[in-house]
Amino acid sequence: MKRIFVAIAVLVGLTLGAWKASAQAEITVKEAVQAVGLSNDDIAKVKSGEVVARDMSETTASMLAQGIIALVKAPPGELAEAAIAADTYKRDPSVIAYGKIDPNNIEASFAEAVFTEKEADEVKRLRDASPGSDFNLSSDEFKALKAAVEGGAESVEALSKVYRRFLVDRAKAYISGGLGAIAPYDRGGDTVSPAADLKAALEAATALKKVAPELYDAFLNYPKDKPEGVEETFLWLKATVEDRPTFALEHRMVYPGENMVVYLARQYFVGQSYDDLQEIAGAFPTDAGTAVLYGNRTMTDQVAGFMQGTRHSVGRGMMRDELVAKFEALRKKYK
Repeated sequence: MKRIFVAIAVLVGLTLGAWKASAQAEITVKEAVQAVGLSNDDIAKVKSGEVVARDMSETTASMLAQGIIALVKAPPGELAEAAIAADTYKRDPSVIAYGKIDPNNIEASFAEAVFTEKEADEVKRLRDASPGSDFNLSSDEFKALKAAVEGGAESVEALSKVYRRFLVDRAKAYISGGLGAIAPYDRGGDTVSPAADLKAALEAATALKKVAPELYDAFLNYPKDKPEGVEETFLWLKATVEDRPTFALEHRMVYPGENMVVYLARQYFVGQSYDDLQEIAGAFPTDAGTAVLYGNRTMTDQVAGFMQGTRHSVGRGMMRDELVAKFEALRKKYK
């Protein structure tokens, strides 16, 4: 896995010279800086302690992309442990609840994934849901929901049970079948494919593919091609998104090397607001602290269509502000 260490050093681009990534590929610092949208001034700001955000390539109409680079006063191994343990969500005020998913006992893993009586308005919204953009559900899920409501499932407890079944079934499908097993969202006459979105997001991560193809292939082809030494975890979470309680399902892969970390994550199901997301991050030690490079590609059909440019600009700005705030909080924790 030596190549992965080289990948992180190259991707962040804080050193000088060229790094040999493999017998077939070589990437220079200049290419790395261009790949993540960083200038020499940006690197100087990072070294001085700033959190720097830069736009990344957006390759589909529904994609919003942002890159972050910062120095964190924590060793890479500690960051890796936090990522595997999902401790990052302990510091996120928008997260209401979360839990690990045991691939060998998926149903039991969702015991606490419920709507509460305080969320009765959202449950009423769910009860009345139909294909469209208000909820991310498949055609079969909308049919099952309608049948459950017609059968008398109207209480918070009853509809929580129905929705939890959707979460369980989606987790089972993804864990056993990967991207190809993700059911599309029914938009009422059209569909949105999280699988296609996430493939496009990974294809846009050209630097990762060039310098760490084994990790790229592992994420693309999950559950196949998992490299030795890579740890993974599956999570469910409930967070406040656009003032609504929103469930999501997440898969993380972490390579915790002796002196560096590679982190890959995707939310392959999101209950509403946005469709799915991908995160890629790397961390390695420098004299000034651990350099963390982070890229987020979030897909939402809300930014596609009429006035697409304006929608992207506004959405990208909101995303940038949120990510910078989260990294400032991370830096503060390890100050």
